Amino acid sequence: MDDDFIQIKETKQERVYKNFEIFSFIRRNENSENPTLSFINNLNNEIKNFLEFLKPTNEEIILRKFMTEKIKNIIIQDVKEINQRDNKKNQISDLHVQKKDQKKKRNSKKNSQQKIDEPSVHCFGSYETGLFLPGSDIDMTLFTENTDALRHLQYTLSKNPLIFSKSIIFLSKAKIPILRFMDICHFRYDLCLNQETGLLQTAFIKKELEKCPNMKYFIIFIKYFLKTRELNESRRGGLFSYAQIIMIMNFFNLHPMIQKGIKILPNLAVLLLDFFQLYGQDFSYQNATICFDGYKPKENSQFLSIEDPVCYDDIANPNRFFDEKIKISSRQEKESKRNLNDGGSSNSSNNHNGSSDLGYPVTNMSAIKDVFFNSFKIMSNLSKYKLGDKFIVLPLWIKIGKYELNWRQNVQHFYEEIVVKNRI
Repeated sequence: MDDDFIQIKETKQERVYKNFEIFSFIRRNENSENPTLSFINNLNNEIKNFLEFLKPTNEEIILRKFMTEKIKNIIIQDVKEINQRDNKKNQISDLHVQKKDQKKKRNSKKNSQQKIDEPSVHCFGSYETGLFLPGSDIDMTLFTENTDALRHLQYTLSKNPLIFSKSIIFLSKAKIPILRFMDICHFRYDLCLNQETGLLQTAFIKKELEKCPNMKYFIIFIKYFLKTRELNESRRGGLFSYAQIIMIMNFFNLHPMIQKGIKILPNLAVLLLDFFQLYGQDFSYQNATICFDGYKPKENSQFLSIEDPVCYDDIANPNRFFDEKIKISSRQEKESKRNLNDGGSSNSSNNHNGSSDLGYPVTNMSAIKDVFFNSFKIMSNLSKYKLGDKFIVLPLWIKIGKYELNWRQNVQHFYEEIVVKNRI
């Protein structure tokens, strides 16, 4: 019977652990010119060069704007035609019912004229703020009284030669329905209906960036840092862009050196180390809620709690931030905000109590915290060596992938074909 059991002594094996020096993960800098350069300054130079690569080219900026305006006009024209058809159907239906009563007929004409609304499309998110990465989606919201507009657009856009028909996906079951599609230049779009929240958040970000323009470099770096680790999507429990930005604003508003006027660009490496140390090691996630300009006691049990500064503004008064012509039902918007979850828009999130908390869908924050901590430890340990610029060290944090390189080539090709040669 003893043979039926595996003895512990027989299964016990000595595990051999091998130590790897950190230098086995970095490579020599063949263009080394200044061995006396400090480690931090060398890292800072690498970060600035990397951000310069991520910076959109003039061709991409022009092409994005060109295609975005084309798509907006297509959507508006399609919705107008859809609304006109619906109004004609309603008028024909009314004529059959109201022939007996001429007074009702006149009232019907007045009502049908009032129902004709002017649809409008507005961009928000990273495209509007200029904080987009290579290949980033373009977020749009359509304002119209036609609640079935996205469903109709799913069909009409599939017939348009500027859009890949197979790319169209209508997420109708999401709390906030989204129509996703891709144009012939491979720009991807997320179109939602009558959503004011994203516009308010975008206006808030732009307003804060005006106060500190160089904060955008920090934001773009962190966005790419999390994207390459697939930790940036709320539907996967990641830290989505808007939540990232509020955390970064909190860091900037409370950092003593920044408040004393330290220059951002020459100190990006130091500030990133401080950021990773704060949110990877020092911050008390159990006790505090992150606000864009401070902290307050935490009132929920979720791992991460972030207060949305926009949610305390009057949602029925959009004119505080943007053009007066953008109008929306306050009741409808508030209802959408209460129901919002990670299946809908990634620009804001609400907790189970209905109050605004951007941290609610970030269920993977524990892993993100570990990534921040490891990034801080590995680079701070390496900084103890007097390396100068003998090694390229930024790949310990991030590195450029093939996608970004291919994207640059594709953008140049489409720019020449569509903008220069007008082959569209």
